[in-house]
Amino acid sequence: MREPWPSVVTGAQLAHARYAPGSSLVVTSEMNDGGVVFGDGIEDDHLELAWGQTVTVRAAPQALRLVA
Repeated sequence: MREPWPSVVTGAQLAHARYAPGSSLVVTSEMNDGGVVFGDGIEDDHLELAWGQTVTVRAAPQALRLVA
């Protein structure tokens, strides 16, 4: 998880994170407008994340294997 652009108003308490297998991270949006969440590094396929919405992030039980 990362927050590359901390808000001037709220700042950022967490800029990046690593977590142990089996654990999860809960993120709650404090952005009034324009908040997004994406997991693959490609912002074009994001999900909107409005004020007060929470996202729980955890690793899948098995790895994703992409085939070209």
